[in-house]
Amino acid sequence: MPPAWAWTRDAHYVGKHLIDGSTFDLWAHHITGAELSVAVGEHDASRPHYFHRRTAVEHRMYHLISWATFKPNATWFNVPDICKNATEEVPAVEYVSTGSMGENMGNVACRAIAASTAARIVETSNGYDAASLLSMAFTKAGLQVSSNLWTLQQSGTDCTEGAQVGDVFFDGVPSTSAAVYLGDNKFAECPSYLGGRCSIVEQRDFTGGCRRYC
Repeated sequence: MPPAWAWTRDAHYVGKHLIDGSTFDLWAHHITGAELSVAVGEHDASRPHYFHRRTAVEHRMYHLISWATFKPNATWFNVPDICKNATEEVPAVEYVSTGSMGENMGNVACRAIAASTAARIVETSNGYDAASLLSMAFTKAGLQVSSNLWTLQQSGTDCTEGAQVGDVFFDGVPSTSAAVYLGDNKFAECPSYLGGRCSIVEQRDFTGGCRRYC
């Protein structure tokens, strides 16, 4: 098995990106079936802070909160016995209720938190794409959603009529962008590809439908 970061030797410099209020240098590389990128500190290229991996079926972004270059214990990679025979699929969307609120109020709170998180992300960062925006926003709201934009576009319930704060609008099929409705005809929108511009936009015609996740 090759070293996990061996691909960085062939990576090309993309440019500076603002993520969560901090500026990083972004490096990217294409391998068979996947696009990889890493965001490193401006003054310390040996310290990765964010790692992205995109394929045709999924997109994942990891925030590396701490970094230590030591050899891990081999037993850390052993699959737990309880997981070895697991066959149940994880649903694309699963709402985790707090239990202290009624279901309806819980759903409203979930969408409100997702909307406020999405707004904060697009106002302070440009290192997100649509899938990672939705994943981050709804994770903050206590909701596990798919990291694949096409799966998200088919999940949840239709909300084309009577959209509410926290509902998600898609542009095109498959979608070229996704936007979280913030209220007052405003949306927090990101493109489907990494490195594009996220922004707060006014009401417009989203042609890929509206989905509600909680």
